[in-house]
Formats: sequence, C-alpha cells, structure tokens
Amino acid sequence: MEITFLSTDLKAPMMTMSLPSSTPCTKALLSSDVINDNCYLSVFRKNGETFVLRISDWTHLAHASKETLTKCCESLSSAETQTTLCKYPPRNIINVKDSVVVVPEGKVPLQILTTGYSEFDSLGDIETAESYVRVRSCCKARFLVGLTAEGSVTITDLWTFATVLRKNMRTNANEVFFDFMFVDKPAIGPKIGTIAVIVQCGDHVEMQVRSMKTLEVAYRVTVAKETALLPVSETADRVILLVEPFGTKVLSDGDTVKVREIVESQPEMKFQRLISRGQLDQAEQFAIQFGLDVQRVHVARMDYLFTQATVNGSNEDFEKLMKSFEAVKDHNMVGEICFSGATTFDKYDRIISLLAYAKKRAITDAETIDRLARASYILATYRLTMGPENARFDAGSVWQSFIAGVDGEGEWRSERVA
Repeated sequence: MEITFLSTDLKAPMMTMSLPSSTPCTKALLSSDVINDNCYLSVFRKNGETFVLRISDWTHLAHASKETLTKCCESLSSAETQTTLCKYPPRNIINVKDSVVVVPEGKVPLQILTTGYSEFDSLGDIETAESYVRVRSCCKARFLVGLTAEGSVTITDLWTFATVLRKNMRTNANEVFFDFMFVDKPAIGPKIGTIAVIVQCGDHVEMQVRSMKTLEVAYRVTVAKETALLPVSETADRVILLVEPFGTKVLSDGDTVKVREIVESQPEMKFQRLISRGQLDQAEQFAIQFGLDVQRVHVARMDYLFTQATVNGSNEDFEKLMKSFEAVKDHNMVGEICFSGATTFDKYDRIISLLAYAKKRAITDAETIDRLARASYILATYRLTMGPENARFDAGSVWQSFIAGVDGEGEWRSERVA
C-alpha cells in the first residue's frame, strides 16, 4: 500500500511512501491535523488496519519550493509510523490533534486512538451509541459534531466526554442525510449557526445551506447522491466546496467530475462567518466597511479573551480581557462576564479587579447587580476570616465553597445582600 504526497504550489507529486501492509487495498480513508508544526496523518483501511504518521517540520513541507523539495522529501521519508487494528469497519475518520476518531458503520460508539497507544477506546457505550453518517470537529478540536441519516445532530465535549446538545434537523419525515459541513465553523464555543448538508428530498438529492436555529434553507442545489462536501481553509473566501463523482465506475469520454465552489455574497452572512471563525480583526474591518454592527465583534472578542484567560491563565490575556471591556457598550453583558470571572479565576488580584471594574459600569439588571454585590461581600468576608496571607483561591481551597454559595449552590448558600 502506498501513499503519495502532492504539492498544490508545485502542481506535482513530491514523493510516494510505502506503508507496511501485506494485503491488497481497494479503499482507504485519510484524515490529518497539525499540532505544533507536527502533522498527524491517519490512513484507515476497510479491514480495520490503521496507520498514523507523525510528520515533523510541517510548515516547510506545506510551502515546499523547487529549492527545498529534496529536504522536504527527507522529512517525509523519516516520518514516524504507528500501526494498529480497529475491530469495527469505518464509515469515516477524523483526526483530533494527535488522536484519530473512527466513526464505525452501524450503531457503534465512536472509537478513539491516541498516538503512542496500541488500542482504540470507545467514546460512550453501545446503549447510547448513534449511527453517524459524518462526524466533524470544531472549537480547536474540543467538540465533535455528529450527524445521523435521520437528521439528529449531537455535540460531544471531548474534555468531559459529555453530550452538550442534541437536535434534529429534519423538516419532514422523508429526509435522509448523507453528509454535512460547517459554513461558519465555530471557533470559540459550540454554537453552530449555519451548515451545509447533502440530503435526500423525495426523488432527488440536494446540497442545502441551513440555519441550525430555524432550519430555514438559505440556498439549495440539486446534486448527485455521492457528492462529497470538502473542508476548506478557515481563512478562505469560499464557503463551501463540493465534488460530484464520475457518472460510472469505468471512465469514458462522457464522464465528468464536477467541482463547485460556493461563496458568500450577502455581507451580513459573511460578517457572521468571520465572527464564528474567530477572524475578529477582519470582521471588525468588514463591519466598518459595510456599516454593520461592530459591537458584535467587540462582544465576540471579549468572550474569546475570557475563554483564553481562564484556560491558560496568562497575565497578558487577562490584561487584554480587561481592555476589551471598554469597547463593549452593553453594561449588563460586561457585568455578567465580570461575575463569571470572579467565580472562575483563582487569583485574588484578578477577582478584585473584575469586581472593582463592574462597579464602574452602569449595570441595570437587578439580578446581575445582586450577584456582583454578593460576590464582593463574600470575597471581603473570606479575606477577613482567613487573613490576607492565608486566603487561597485555587481549586482545592475553602474559597470554592464560599463562592459556590453566590448562586445558591453548595453547602454555604448565601442570602441576598440588602
């Protein structure tokens, strides 16, 4: 079995690599992801044989020139290869960072293999398993989104392995779904705005662009049943790329392959797509150019920086978060973020900074005002009780029990502050 690497820049093959397989192969599935300049390429054969290649120095490979081609080929030939076996026939596969997720045929749990391990693990159990036709990832590979033939969409959090959303996309009982692709891929949270689907509609098949919220169809075109929706660069102007197959399995002069590129022409929808992809600087410029609501960009940037500051804990991201508040006009929304941060961060200076800043905003929502007041009161009480030098705010500290009471949770539920 061989795999050939092609360069789109050079418009030519770079090299062909043999994989350690002893049996013939008629069909294989491929998927990849890039982490810290390492490309993890998975090749999955229909017999369950799986190859995971770790290719280093991917940036140079992706931009290979005639001058660097020889060195790039050396990097490819030295790629580490891991071989293992999955007992379930695959419908499709997806790389999630340095792991590969297999979508089995039938009602079987998703299977995941992490690089360096020799066996697949099941995500869930057989009782709750779905028969997905396609699974894709979003939000920097934190969430998996699966679609069944019956139109059921399930979002799974890979950090907790919990299901965060189930929704059915069917508009009538006769629809059968074959594939889907994000139109505006979520980059910050698993809130999906618009997706493209390949769906059976009576006696024909269509590619439709649908709103996840309303299920309204914004665009439709008749396609072949075997049409594939291809992922595109998250910075590309195109929205959807789809490929229709040859008319027959035996090529002839009359056979064609059709590649369709669909772009967004409505400024409002393109603006939303830029925000969903996390391209906030471009979205801000686009909003100014077309007279759109730039506040949506400022709110998205605030939400993004809040997530970054809570995940990595860097001072730089926290300072950026504090600065982002100034651009957001919605005082109540800023107040909610300040309260969330006060109950999330594990450093006193950050907690007090957020609560102090909230007092500067003209917050009108009574519940938000009340929660911020209780958080300030509990913080002062905790510091007075423990003493400034002993007041800890990390996950194992007593502070977690104090702050849980702000929302009426935990053993130490607090009363409203008069």
